[in-house]
Amino acid sequence: MPIESSGATSPKNELLMFSSADGGIIKDARLGNICLYLAAFILFTLSGIIYWIYDFFQDDTPFVLSGSVILLLVCFLIAAGLFLSILYNRSKTITKIVQAARKALVKFPCVGWILFILPILSYGIYRLSGWQQSLLPDLPQIWIFGCLSLIGAFFLSTTRKTDPAAGLFITLSVYGLGLLIIYYLPDITNYPLALGWSETSRYYYASLFLSKTVYGEWFPLPALHGSQGVLQAFPFLIPAMPIWIHRLWQVMLWLGLSFGAGLSLAKRLQIKNRSLILIVSAWFCLYVFQGPVYYHFYIIFIIVLLGVNHEKRFLSLFFVALASIWAGISRVNWFPLAGMLAAALYILEVPKEKTGFWKYWWWPVGAVLLGLGGAVLSQYLYVRVSGNPLSYFTTSFESPLLRYRLFPNQPFGMGIINMMLIACVPLMLAILWAVLPRLKAWNFLRLLSLFLFLLILLVGGLVVSSKIGGGNNLHNLDAYMVLLALIMVYFVFGRFSMDKAVPEKPVHLPVFLLILVFMVPLAFITTNLRPLSELDFDQAWQDIAVIQALIDEHTSEDGKVLFIQHRHLVAFNIIEGVELVPEHEKVFLMEMAMANNEDYLSDFWASLENHEYDLIISEPYSRAILSYRIPFGEENNIWVELISKPLGKYYTETYSNPDNMIGVFLPRE
Repeated sequence: MPIESSGATSPKNELLMFSSADGGIIKDARLGNICLYLAAFILFTLSGIIYWIYDFFQDDTPFVLSGSVILLLVCFLIAAGLFLSILYNRSKTITKIVQAARKALVKFPCVGWILFILPILSYGIYRLSGWQQSLLPDLPQIWIFGCLSLIGAFFLSTTRKTDPAAGLFITLSVYGLGLLIIYYLPDITNYPLALGWSETSRYYYASLFLSKTVYGEWFPLPALHGSQGVLQAFPFLIPAMPIWIHRLWQVMLWLGLSFGAGLSLAKRLQIKNRSLILIVSAWFCLYVFQGPVYYHFYIIFIIVLLGVNHEKRFLSLFFVALASIWAGISRVNWFPLAGMLAAALYILEVPKEKTGFWKYWWWPVGAVLLGLGGAVLSQYLYVRVSGNPLSYFTTSFESPLLRYRLFPNQPFGMGIINMMLIACVPLMLAILWAVLPRLKAWNFLRLLSLFLFLLILLVGGLVVSSKIGGGNNLHNLDAYMVLLALIMVYFVFGRFSMDKAVPEKPVHLPVFLLILVFMVPLAFITTNLRPLSELDFDQAWQDIAVIQALIDEHTSEDGKVLFIQHRHLVAFNIIEGVELVPEHEKVFLMEMAMANNEDYLSDFWASLENHEYDLIISEPYSRAILSYRIPFGEENNIWVELISKPLGKYYTETYSNPDNMIGVFLPRE
């Protein structure tokens, strides 16, 4: 049964067929279910070969055909041969074998469910345990995962007595969600020190929203990512929550809000079939993980998708304003997002037909202006109540740009633009496949406006990505990636309302393209999975004990201790007898250094020169200047010149543990 179309002017969409008699996800008489599975296997194998080729050119090593590469090539040739054989000779031998296996499994459904769960469970154990270092180390993970997915899909379709094609995409969805859980599991730990450079800083900034409860007095609110701090502040409502609860909550935000955004998208599409809702939601989660799109972004997306109703346009503007308020306390490149999303929904869902120009366009134009204006006003009000000067909020416009990071380079590999193309080209191809045969069905300005929205967000994201400190991933292209996904599913599911009647032509993506849309994000996450960390708890607690002893020994009754690093130790009362000094936390100090905020830095240097602090906890002292060819070399050099050297000039390092990024400093005599 095909999904239902939301508008009379939209063609029926038969993307997913759940009739076992239909024989496939694509309405192509030449391709049966076995060919679909073979096609998926060919793509997974081909992706593994591409990874090998990429690694070969990256490492600049002599050409060697290893055993794993030979295995991939043999599998590719065999699968391609079988595919062509079934396609043209219609061999029934394989079909009989498959049908016999299915009949045997139907008699034992419990066995089928166990066999469906077993592949993703075994793969999770395999990755979390770190066995990949010794077991099949050279085989690409996407190929291993693809093989297991095809096995699981066979057992699922047999157990549920459903169409094997639908079973394949349900399996990719369930297994993909399993990969996300596997990815985040190592983060849920009671390890008392930071798991990454800025990980525990997020908990500190979240604590500032409840600083009266946590520290006994009110402190200024964070100037960076205020909305992220709001979401992460909830565990602080219950006093004395251990750090693993905060980490668990953060994982729930990552998984829950991304899946909730996917559900909102499925609801907006008016999808009724539960399996298809799962597929759309899971695919969205996997796709946005390639950014990654940060969880506080989804609040804007969900409010707009669930709140905007074109039959109640003025009420819809209220939800646009509400989403823009959230955008205003988030990131500056999100300011136009609420209005653009609302306008895009209007353009996608409301046909222009013979409506007058201004009668049609006043609402989307008004939504964009309202969203942008609301975000600016929200930011202004947040600045006023935050207790921080305006200059703290303008660093995005003052930091230098490192344009080379957009292109292939030694420290960051293929570069931001190529990474974006890999993540987004399957969606672009799907849009082109859906729109080109029906190009005349839509008003030109509607298509042009969607293209301009994407172009604006893409250019803005690339500019922010090239900013020093912008990172080595696609998280600054989040708005572009999400809008592209929104437009793609509207085209593919036939929800882009037409202006002109055209012959009824359901949208049927080619099987290879449909699998590719799923496979690219799956390939991304399989390459980024890591085993459970072997954290040295004993050493961490020894370091904390040393810090506590030095504080007790060297701090006077009215003395102050500055935690540049590891400020969460104060927020969680792991370190006792210390009053919080809100100035000069590491993440914000780095932001001010990259923006070269002279007033802020001068205040920091003066506090060091005057020995205002009895003790300073920071990173270990370093004077190493790195080449730009080393990842984040420019950021390191700014830290060394503006932070580390002044610190070493007026303070001496009395304790250091580079493994845990701990350096304790006392004033120089």
